[in-house]
Amino acid sequence: MGHLLGQLGATLASLLLLLSAPTALGQRQKKPPPPSPIDNIQAVGNFDPNRVLGKWYGIGLASNSNWFQGKKNHMKMCTTIITPTADGNMEVTATFPKMDRCEKKTMTYIKTEQPGRFRAKSPRYGSEHDMRVVETNYDEFILMYTLKTKGPETNQIVSLFARDKDVRPELLDKFQSFAKAQGLTDENILILPHTECAVAPTCGPPVTPLMGEWVGVAVASDCPMFSAMKAEMKTEPVVKFWKDGANLICGTGFRTSKGCQKREITLKENGNGHFTYSVPQMGDSVMTILSITPTLCLAHTLTNAPDGKVYIELQFFKRGAEPPEGAKKQFSDYAIKLGLKEDNIVFFEKGEKCHFK
Repeated sequence: MGHLLGQLGATLASLLLLLSAPTALGQRQKKPPPPSPIDNIQAVGNFDPNRVLGKWYGIGLASNSNWFQGKKNHMKMCTTIITPTADGNMEVTATFPKMDRCEKKTMTYIKTEQPGRFRAKSPRYGSEHDMRVVETNYDEFILMYTLKTKGPETNQIVSLFARDKDVRPELLDKFQSFAKAQGLTDENILILPHTECAVAPTCGPPVTPLMGEWVGVAVASDCPMFSAMKAEMKTEPVVKFWKDGANLICGTGFRTSKGCQKREITLKENGNGHFTYSVPQMGDSVMTILSITPTLCLAHTLTNAPDGKVYIELQFFKRGAEPPEGAKKQFSDYAIKLGLKEDNIVFFEKGEKCHFK
């Protein structure tokens, strides 16, 4: 990772011991380690992590690893969901076809002091990943370079992701040219075939902590529909989760000038606190439970709208007692940290509620 931290640390330790001991006549000093391939890779200087959240498709993959060479003839396009973690890092969940099923892998990328640079460790294989965002326009594509290190072995990975399954030929050329500039060959480069595998089977923790009725404390969103309805959203809404057969239903009841309004959506659980759903004319959404206790819940939703834009929604629920002092300010601070503005935030007032049976 980066300058091959593990290997470099061992080298430095040996060098310090050598310098502190008497030097034997004719003894050679150890040569410094060779430069890392990632040293010449520049990350996007003004990178905005909030704008890469949401759904992406894996378009191209290039690597000099033996594992990649052995698997590439069987690899297909994956769906990748990027969501924020409560501490400001990025959780990346990739869903890909494997034999007769869809499989899911999740890694958390830790931000560094350098914009556009993240570090991660594979929970399964223990490999270290030093990833840099090389180029992106956020709405169409993202080009990444990763140096993967495990023990003495170091491999390069170049990835191209896009918001749509089909991309302009110019982007494929950009991906391939960049990969070759890093010393990768045509044999190391793969344009991933299309697949219908979109989300993984249900796994991870049960939805039990969500079940039952909650009361909305606050909501923040940059969705145009939210802005249009904001004036009507004054009193505390009721949010209820329940099972209908194999389906998980989320119902929201809120009072407007026209009376009690209710809506229901069917959620598909994808494990680790992630749920997906679709609403006509609004697009496909991924809801992530960032934090939950018996009395408080913080949820984050990303919606890929039909116009290609990605909208953020942050929801704060309570059950029973009032939130602790300072919780509302923390909610506002976190919403603004995600790129939302003060005008996007609504704190609900107490009033008559619309309950579900």
